[in-house]
Amino acid sequence: MPTLTRTIRLFVSSTFSDMKAERDVLQSDVFPKLRQLCLSNGLRFQAIDLRWGVPEEAGKDNRTMRICLRELKRCQEARPKPNFLILLGDRYGWQPLPEIIPADLFAQLRERLAPDMKGLFEWRDTPSPDAKGWYRRDDNAVPPVYELRPRGEDERWYEAVEQPLLHALEAAARMIGLNAETHGVAIGTSATEQEIVEGALKVDDAGDHVHAFFRSISGLPHDPWPADFVDVASDGTRDPVATARLDDLKTQIEAKLVTTNIHGYTVPWREGGVQPTDLTQFGADVYAALKEVVLRQIGKLTATSREAQEEEAHRAFGDDRCRGFIGRAKPLERVAAYLRGSDRGMLEVVGPSGSGKSAVMAEAARRARVSYGEGAVIARFIGATPESANVLSLVSNLLTEIRRRYPAPSPTAGEQPKDGPIPIGIDALTAAFHEALSRPNDERPLFVFLDALDQLAPGNGGLECRWLPGALNPHVRLILSAALPSATDAMSDSLPGEPFLSSCDPRAIVIATLERRSSEIDLVRLEPLSADDGRALITQWLADAGRTLQHGQHEAVLGEFANEGNPLWLRVAIGECQRLASWDSPPVFNSGLPGLLLQALKHLSAEDEHGSVLVERALAAIASARHGLAEDELMDVLSADQVVLAEFRRRSPKSPPNDTLPTAVWVRLYGDIAPYLAERQLQNAALLAFYHRAFLEAVHAAFLDSDDKQRIAHQ
Repeated sequence: MPTLTRTIRLFVSSTFSDMKAERDVLQSDVFPKLRQLCLSNGLRFQAIDLRWGVPEEAGKDNRTMRICLRELKRCQEARPKPNFLILLGDRYGWQPLPEIIPADLFAQLRERLAPDMKGLFEWRDTPSPDAKGWYRRDDNAVPPVYELRPRGEDERWYEAVEQPLLHALEAAARMIGLNAETHGVAIGTSATEQEIVEGALKVDDAGDHVHAFFRSISGLPHDPWPADFVDVASDGTRDPVATARLDDLKTQIEAKLVTTNIHGYTVPWREGGVQPTDLTQFGADVYAALKEVVLRQIGKLTATSREAQEEEAHRAFGDDRCRGFIGRAKPLERVAAYLRGSDRGMLEVVGPSGSGKSAVMAEAARRARVSYGEGAVIARFIGATPESANVLSLVSNLLTEIRRRYPAPSPTAGEQPKDGPIPIGIDALTAAFHEALSRPNDERPLFVFLDALDQLAPGNGGLECRWLPGALNPHVRLILSAALPSATDAMSDSLPGEPFLSSCDPRAIVIATLERRSSEIDLVRLEPLSADDGRALITQWLADAGRTLQHGQHEAVLGEFANEGNPLWLRVAIGECQRLASWDSPPVFNSGLPGLLLQALKHLSAEDEHGSVLVERALAAIASARHGLAEDELMDVLSADQVVLAEFRRRSPKSPPNDTLPTAVWVRLYGDIAPYLAERQLQNAALLAFYHRAFLEAVHAAFLDSDDKQRIAHQ
């Protein structure tokens, strides 16, 4: 999956009402400075404070914690540090009901509840909706779980359901000796503590990059206690249980982090709360602490060569693509035979968009490494990194790597060294690349895999493939892949010719160009996957997600896939089906890959997901840009769109007032569309574009299908 590997994403964990002043200081002063520091060193910086962006509908659906912990996990995935910041005052905070309870634990808890609580606890199929409990068994989870059902517009939820049921479950948990780490469920634990457990207490190297700031308020009133700053019991006193839990949480944090990463600060109580004007030193201390972590990370990154980072990124991409690989025996044997043979031409793997070319290329490269050794194989997945989508940086990287593995002989007296500086212009770079390809020999052959030529950005003859060699060194094999234009998807043997060159579709340009060189290139066409392969993939991908399907649901997917045979179709369908509970009806899919992608866009646009305005405006902006948009540019575009801001305020009315769209809102959407995105390098900027042409076409059909919509997007 394409990832933004050089973006620092900092998850901010704090309670809500009492830390407003601190979050204001971070947003207005500290984070802009960190963003500038990162930009000046080739990194992006994004602060994720989900208190600024979880929509009301997610709360009504009882999915708040799932969203928060999912985004926290995304912040932690293979990114530079820091990725977690802790702010704690005198308030333990909201203690939500567990949204998911494993079925075996559910049974133990139910046995220890009073009869009236059992009725509130477990869903039973009865004629009366009022008699149905709040947890319903989902056998599509592996292992089965009970899921907290949506509360909707129930105004009495807190008093009539959440609080009494929480207290009853806490008592039952004490009876069975519940251990949150062992059972995987936190009952009575605040949302903030759950975040801190996942973001710091369970992280091995937390002491290297996590910082915690503990606040004390001088002059804090206690007659009455301010409920926004202190946990207050029903009788108006300070809640002793919440206070004890907060103290214990701070003790755990202090034990986990090094002393220098724990920061205490005191502010006065003024004008009914904490004022940002009293937080100048706090802001300076946060900036200093995070700056030190950022600079250490920059040092680590610069200590690793750009070429090594590129090699590692492509290796990780390939490993992900061929993990659990299934089927495609004939194409893989064709590739293996080509590697063993003596053909001095190239081999081209083609298929419709989403037919699994990258997976085949990744698996073929993996097998080549097993057969011929690590040093004999170079694999590049174009579009997986920003540099790889630019033909200049791609060929430069290939040239550097080949020269490293196959250095030129030392020059004799009077000769110029062959391995001088890497050329800049495409013509000189191409000549040097071709020369380097002449170096492998019988003892040390070279196998180069170049996936997705159609993902190259326009310019410098990249799509026209003028940089590719003609006849190859007999000890070199070059395996290419490219997607067929949609007009050729139904073709069996032939490929398009000259007429497609007039198309703006890069797939058509690449395929037509390679067709003109057919005497130098052998062809492998990927056919639709078999039903058996589809069945195996469904089982595997669902298992990876910890899910399964009921028989009727499973057969609905497999039946439609039998007509499709496209791995991308199946991947999107499984993504949609992962949300199905065991009680849901079998899914119904729109016809074909374009129809299914439109269905996925509709789901993303739902009110309880990201909302129609944000999805339409963000994706239409990316699709309308000539070569894509930098992520910061996209945020600026969305923040300047008053329709987007108005919709955000409507959907998240409890978020603090802000003149820009909170980063958290975009990052949540990005997490769901990342499989369809790629980054491309252009004029020293990394631009977001669509990885699958089919997804771009779906965006056009959904959001740019009229002159008026196109005008709004360009405006």
